[in-house]
Amino acid sequence: MPKISRTPPPNTSNQQAEVQSEPELTGHGDGISKNINTRKRMRLERTSGVSTQSKELSYDVTQFEELKSTILSWKADQDIILKKLVADVTELKLQNQSIKDSNTEIIKSMNFMNKNYEDTRKKLDELEKEKKNLNESILELENKIKDFQFMSRGSSIEIRNVPAYDKETQSDLMSVVTGLSAAVNVKIDSNDLRDLYRIPGKKGTNRGIVAEFATVSMKTKLLSAVKSYNKNQNSENKLNTEMIAIPGKRQPIYVAEFLPPSTRQTFYAARNFAKNNKYDFCWVANGNVLIRKEVGAKHIHIRSEKCLLKLKSQL
Repeated sequence: MPKISRTPPPNTSNQQAEVQSEPELTGHGDGISKNINTRKRMRLERTSGVSTQSKELSYDVTQFEELKSTILSWKADQDIILKKLVADVTELKLQNQSIKDSNTEIIKSMNFMNKNYEDTRKKLDELEKEKKNLNESILELENKIKDFQFMSRGSSIEIRNVPAYDKETQSDLMSVVTGLSAAVNVKIDSNDLRDLYRIPGKKGTNRGIVAEFATVSMKTKLLSAVKSYNKNQNSENKLNTEMIAIPGKRQPIYVAEFLPPSTRQTFYAARNFAKNNKYDFCWVANGNVLIRKEVGAKHIHIRSEKCLLKLKSQL
């Protein structure tokens, strides 16, 4: 086989340079293209970025507008509510002021009423004191009147339960007194009597006979004789209308000191008090009403019904 020589290419170095330069050119071309592509890509990216940003900005603007509309609507609602609150607060302030004014008037009225009340209370206290003084004065005057009555009638007796005659005269009354005195063995004539009359009262009632003696001693003598006589007699034989020749059914006759109406009322109340509260004795002596709890106890002088009320409170 023939040996084939290979002819080396001329300017190997140049070729190498050219060969070497080709890649360089190629490499440069690729770099340019890469740069171009990169720039395009960057432009596209920038363009797409701008577009995305625009879309996002448009979306944000839309959201902002919606939010703004919502806020404005909310603000309008709040303004309405606020106006209503302001109106309500204003009305409350007016009502509060009206209440304050009313309270001020009420306080003034209360102060005025309190002052009037205090003045009235002071006047009532003064009237109570005056009333108490007047009551004491009246009681004192009543006691004085009783004393005068007793002094003027201190020698008088009262004969009760004696029927009245038709067209009764002074002589009829005198026969009652003389018949009574004769029954108890005491001599009495017309000179011993200063006055003789029946107690005023309703017609048809059995009114007592008052005999006023000339002396207190004669009165006391007759009363003692009547008391002794009745003490020694049984109930059927005690002083009665048959003994003094009065026609009709026999009736007991009672003789006692003559008492003014006020003293008689006190005596009646004292007897009821003694009966209800276990007091054994109640009597009248020289115009005085007396009660006693039991034998040996101290007697109590009853001047008025107030004395009985006081005794009642002490039980």
